[in-house]
Amino acid sequence: MAIRRISEMESELSITLMDEHSAGIGEKYANVRSVSPESRWAWRLQRPVWSSLDRFAPSVLDTFSVKFPGVKELLTTLKMRFAGHSSSNKRTQFLNTFADAGALVVSGGGFITHHFQCERVLNLILLAHSRDTPVFMFGQGIGPIRSSRLRKKAERALPGVRQIALREKKFSEPLLRELGVPDERIVTTGDDAVVLAHRERPQSLGRAIGVNLRVAYYSALSEGLGETLGRVLSEVAASRETELVPVPILHEGSDSDVKSIRSLLSAVGVESDGGADLNSPEEVIRQVGKCRVVVTGSYHAGVFALSQGVPVVGIANTEYYHNKFNGLADMFGAGCTVLRADRPDVEAALDEAVRQAWETAPEVRSDLLSQAERQIEAADGAYEQLEKSLLPDAS
Repeated sequence: MAIRRISEMESELSITLMDEHSAGIGEKYANVRSVSPESRWAWRLQRPVWSSLDRFAPSVLDTFSVKFPGVKELLTTLKMRFAGHSSSNKRTQFLNTFADAGALVVSGGGFITHHFQCERVLNLILLAHSRDTPVFMFGQGIGPIRSSRLRKKAERALPGVRQIALREKKFSEPLLRELGVPDERIVTTGDDAVVLAHRERPQSLGRAIGVNLRVAYYSALSEGLGETLGRVLSEVAASRETELVPVPILHEGSDSDVKSIRSLLSAVGVESDGGADLNSPEEVIRQVGKCRVVVTGSYHAGVFALSQGVPVVGIANTEYYHNKFNGLADMFGAGCTVLRADRPDVEAALDEAVRQAWETAPEVRSDLLSQAERQIEAADGAYEQLEKSLLPDAS
């Protein structure tokens, strides 16, 4: 959605995408090109040679890297050669992307947290600051941040960002203020994907129950919970004469939702590919549109549902997901219930929550859609600020 919005500002705008999983995006948009992973070696801080210094004096290394990137690049290249990596003219491509850039846009993630390697993102922001390149952030979830080292780096990087558009205000806004970000640079818009899902909303509620289970280290949900979830949902589905349908968000890797959903449904006798055949965000969104309720351990399955007026039961077992789902509930109001997976009565609580969501779905639909429209309007305003920066002469 970030790329769509930027492309709609001006068809001639060139977008350089720094994403390891970006191959398919360039096929959809002629104005998008990708930076090769190899070129990122020109300015990386999380690799050997720098690891010891970065561990004991991160602020020193940050300053060195942004003030003297040529020296850093040369030393890193020598390290690559010593380690057997071939040298090429691509090694300067990464730094050159900032030479004429009108802005650095950081979009679509709850990755400024100790759960992920968000230092890479903060390092990019620091590099942009050193070149007076304006930085805009969209669809962000901030925190939790327990690491003092990471917090200090965020305190150096985030206050200089021109605008930080947040997914939610309940947890992210207070944390940004603690990190020194001025109030005038903070705006809460909801997730960037709200507009995409809202556009696909059906005319009326569906009849299915959508299912997602995120089994990963950062969710702390387990296959054992999947068995409980499957048992409860199959009983509710039988009592309502409906079906369970997969709503996968993460399709690949060891944490794949497809794998966990397939296992969950198989345990209750439902043959399913886990949603492997849903090959785009739009297809997953349309699958959600067939539902009357979505039960999910993944944040974006909840976003896709609520934005279409479909109530959600979100299952959390870590502070990270507790913040994500409760922040989402705060943005949409009634229609989003959050359950802790580690509560002793989780099976009974889940049964009650799903049945209540089913019964109240028609009542909350209108309010959910109104909240989605409010968030879309706020996001439109946030992207207008980026447009004014990129195209100051635009009418």
